[in-house]
Amino acid sequence: MLYRAVIAARNMLYDTGVFRVARLPVPVIAVGNISAGGTGKTPLAAAIAAHALARGCRVAFVTRGYGRRTRGTVVVSDGAGTLAHWRDGGDEPVMVARALPALPVVADERRARGCRVAVERFGADLLVLDDAFQHRACGRDVDIVAVDAARDPYNDRLLPFGRLREPVSSLRRAHAVVLTRWRDAPAWHAAEARLRAELACPVERALYEVSALREAGGGTRKPESLAGVVVAAFCGIGAPAAFVRTLEDLGARVADCIDHPDHHEYSDDDIRNIGARARAAGASVLVTTAKDAVRMEDRAALAGGLPLLVLEMCAELPADGAVLACIDAAIDEHRRKT
Repeated sequence: MLYRAVIAARNMLYDTGVFRVARLPVPVIAVGNISAGGTGKTPLAAAIAAHALARGCRVAFVTRGYGRRTRGTVVVSDGAGTLAHWRDGGDEPVMVARALPALPVVADERRARGCRVAVERFGADLLVLDDAFQHRACGRDVDIVAVDAARDPYNDRLLPFGRLREPVSSLRRAHAVVLTRWRDAPAWHAAEARLRAELACPVERALYEVSALREAGGGTRKPESLAGVVVAAFCGIGAPAAFVRTLEDLGARVADCIDHPDHHEYSDDDIRNIGARARAAGASVLVTTAKDAVRMEDRAALAGGLPLLVLEMCAELPADGAVLACIDAAIDEHRRKT
C-alpha cells in the first residue's frame, strides 16, 4: 500500500505539472515496461531505432545504462564505433551499439541530459529512450510499453511482493502496448483480450526471432546448424527459460542450462565452472546470449576449449501495425515543422 501510494503521488505531481518535464526539440520515443525483469524492451527499442534509421532519420539511442559503474553522461557509441567498455556504459547499451553500428548510443541516468548531448553532439533528429516509461522527467512524444504475456500483469503484484513497478492502470499513459513472449504463454489470449478491453491505445504483438548465430572468435553459423547438437546454455538475463526454449525450437539438445542473475558479471572462475559443467553434461558446444557475450570479454578460452556460440535475437513489429505507425507519424510531423 505504501509503494502504491508513493507511485500514485509521483504520477499525480507529473500529471498536474508540479514536477517539471524537460522537452526536447526533436521527437522522443520512449520504450519501457511496468514490471521488473526481462520483458524484451531493449530489443524492442533497438527495432524501433532500426526502423527510424531505415527512414533516413539521424537517430540516437539514450538509456540509463543499468549496472554500469559510472555516473553522468557516457557516449557508448558515436555511430562509427563502440567507445565505452560495458562496465562504463552498461551491457545492454554496448550490445545495442554492436548490433547497430551506425547508431549513436548515450548512457545517462538523467535521460534529458543524455538527450541534449545526443542532439548537440550527433545532430539527432529523433531519440529513442530505453527503459523510460517511469522516467517521466524527460518529455516524450510516444510512449510504448512492453508487456510480458508469460507473466500476466493482472495476476501480479506491486513491488516488493510482486514484479510490478506500477499498477496496470498506468498503461493508460501509453500510446501503444506491445505484447512480448506471447508464444511462451498458454493463456496469452486472455491477457491480450483484457488489455484491449481496458485500454484506449492499440495493443499488438511483437515477434522475437533469431537474427544470427555468431562464433565468439569470429565468423557465423546458420542457426539451424544447432539441430541435433548437444549444447550447454548459460545466461544472466531476465527470462532464461525463453532462451532455452529458443534453442530447443532450433532443434538443439540442451544438456544443461547454467543460470545467473540478470546482468551478472562473469568472473574467470564462473567461466571455468561453466566449461566444467558443460563437459560433465556431455555438451560439445556452449551457447549464450548477445548480452552475456558482452560481459564475457573474449574470455571463452577459460571454458576449457569448448566452442562458444552467441545467439542474437531481434524484435519484429508488424509492418502495417500501430506501433510503427506512431513512429512514422512523429517523424512526419517533425519533418513538416522543419
